[in-house]
Amino acid sequence: IETKRLNGAITYTTEVEVPAQVAVEQYDTMANLKALLAGGQYTVARMSVFCDSYFVRAYPDAALHVENGGFWYDAASMAWLDPSNPQVLVYVTSLCQEYAQLGFDEIALDYFSYPVNGRLESIAGLEGTDRVQVLTDFVQSLRANLPDGVKLSIVLRGEPSADFGLSPDLLTQNFDRIYLESGVDAAALRQQLPEKFDADTRLVPIVAVPAETGSYVVKG
Repeated sequence: IETKRLNGAITYTTEVEVPAQVAVEQYDTMANLKALLAGGQYTVARMSVFCDSYFVRAYPDAALHVENGGFWYDAASMAWLDPSNPQVLVYVTSLCQEYAQLGFDEIALDYFSYPVNGRLESIAGLEGTDRVQVLTDFVQSLRANLPDGVKLSIVLRGEPSADFGLSPDLLTQNFDRIYLESGVDAAALRQQLPEKFDADTRLVPIVAVPAETGSYVVKG
């Protein structure tokens, strides 16, 4: 279930205190979500983490910037949050805690990386930043503030790269599952992961039609 969209909009009537600049669905969305979660199915909350054009309108300092101080935008004209900003961690953690309280079994972090497309060289202030360490600290803090029974996963849109803040160790040591969008070469990724990593169950391609073997999710 998509709970936080690519632009940062919240898809249900959240009880988390969010800035007025963030779009939040109203009407019966919370009641409908609770009814769905009460149905006994295994449920996954999928949220866009750092790609978020709404939150930065309220907290400009929480965004990635260009040299002149303006927001940095990716190839789709989306603003991104700065993973090292404490306000970002608090905001994402608060939403994930609500997902857990609502009864989601798993949280899948989408766009959990530094930007991967657009004029990456124009992002200011990243010189000397250990991006993998920043994201490692982020996910470990997030996990520490969630109930033990809630699984935490990542949606991967490309092979892990230190430029984007991702490494094989970060993925395997901090996430219960790794979901693979269609552009990811699953075979190539398997070769980068340690042998002890149970790729057959924890590496989950997102596919249009059911796979013949292994784990998978059929994209609706």
